[in-house]
Amino acid sequence: RGMRLAKGQTLFLRTLARRSWAFFEQHGAGRNGLAPEAVFDHSEPTVDERVSPASMGLTLLATLSARDFGYLPLGGLLARSEQALASMALLERWHGHPFEWYDGVTLAPLEPAHVDTAASGGLALALRTFAAGLDELPDRPILDAAALDGIRVTLCVVREHAPPGVAPALDALEESLAPGRCRATDTLPGLADCLRAVAARAAELDADLPGDVTPALRAWTARLARQCAAQLDDLHALTPWTRAVQEYVLDAGLTRIPTLRELAVFDAPGGNEGLAQLVAQGRDCARERMENIARLAAQAREAARMDFGKLVDPSTSLLATGCHVREGRDGRLDGDSCDLLASEARMASFAAVAQGQLPQRHWWSLGRPLRMTGGGALLLSRAGALADYLAPQLVMPSFRDTLLDDAGRAVVRLQAAHARGRGLLWGYTESGCNAVDAAARYRVDRFGLDAAALQRRVGDDLVAAPHGAALALGVAPALAAANLRRMAEQGLLGETGFHEALDYAPARLPQGERQAVVRAQLARHQATTLLALARHLQGQPMQRRFA
Repeated sequence: RGMRLAKGQTLFLRTLARRSWAFFEQHGAGRNGLAPEAVFDHSEPTVDERVSPASMGLTLLATLSARDFGYLPLGGLLARSEQALASMALLERWHGHPFEWYDGVTLAPLEPAHVDTAASGGLALALRTFAAGLDELPDRPILDAAALDGIRVTLCVVREHAPPGVAPALDALEESLAPGRCRATDTLPGLADCLRAVAARAAELDADLPGDVTPALRAWTARLARQCAAQLDDLHALTPWTRAVQEYVLDAGLTRIPTLRELAVFDAPGGNEGLAQLVAQGRDCARERMENIARLAAQAREAARMDFGKLVDPSTSLLATGCHVREGRDGRLDGDSCDLLASEARMASFAAVAQGQLPQRHWWSLGRPLRMTGGGALLLSRAGALADYLAPQLVMPSFRDTLLDDAGRAVVRLQAAHARGRGLLWGYTESGCNAVDAAARYRVDRFGLDAAALQRRVGDDLVAAPHGAALALGVAPALAAANLRRMAEQGLLGETGFHEALDYAPARLPQGERQAVVRAQLARHQATTLLALARHLQGQPMQRRFA
């Protein structure tokens, strides 16, 4: 699907993915390895330290995606995953279900403790997809061309921040990545030589920056240097003989890039004790990592075990929207039900049916209300939000000419046409808006068009969110990419990805203003953007793992 776009648009999307991952580099490996709920760019930047099931699941998938993109080496993926899953194992749960909110510092549930059914379903599917991604790792090359591609994209982001005076140093670094200089990168010696040269150049660039450059450029050159060094260090950890390749005559078995599983059974060559020791070290490292991968995959699957039967409302045989777990003998179910197919809660229904906790007829009992429009029958959701249709497709495969696929495409066309006729941007979905609560946190709501909604809103109550536009890449790549580009041009793109949204609602705007930037970054929405970009640019890797 990425081939449908011009080269410039594809590069823009690749740099956007890299910026989105930078949010998690900066905020996702903190106290407990769990990304905070949000970062607010008020006059004084503040962090919402809460954590939620949505951010936990999507952040794990974003970390796996960073490995796919080449931003993160295998060792980095495992270290981050281990910390996050260890923290998740400490969380209090109710019949396997996580609570809606936890304190990100103490990991205690925030009272009143409540289980959100849609969030549970999303986390369950994310964890199972993540475990499937871990299962692949032993049979993938320990390092491949994606690592160099990831460095090239990071260099592109550095260029976007760099003044003309820095261009010669960037040109030299780019030259060190050129095919003429990076030769034989399909071999261990060639790849190691290339990474050494690139890492050295990146370190020089970071150290020699003029004192008057912007903080953003300094931050991005540091990220580039760390990324290069991390990839090289990871290669050396797994293949220590590549540190001293000039000292030994290597046979073909030690120059080919192996998988982790192949490396774990390498035989130490005879006749050279020093080389044999290095090969044994690499083999031991591979074995340790394979053990870690198996353990983490098992932990993820265990964390995905939730009893959805406890959330079924006996009076409707449908899943309740949630449960107040401290009330009654075993909790009090919410009065509302997850009764629509066009809803993020369909992930909970899918998980329950797939685990045999609910019968298959439950899936067919989900409501499919239709409304006739100029383009035909349109499947309705509660709010008409893009996430209702497209968010599950961050992990679940979609199929052309099905009710859900047709509905997702139709809603994107409706939003794009509505925005075009009013000179607005689009991407109406679940997002923050330009209103704050008592804790100075931006309020989050679901926004959509009345034409696709069962519940009508004030007609001008619209908020355009970049992560909503990114979701549309899976069904309308050209429309979505053009909309994301316009969002960047209108000031929504920051150092570590897009700001949360652009609010158009007159009731929430300062007098005389037509729009307001919601200056926040929510972890789950940064992850949504990254995963939507991965779906488009990388051939649906999460959907393949889900299947």
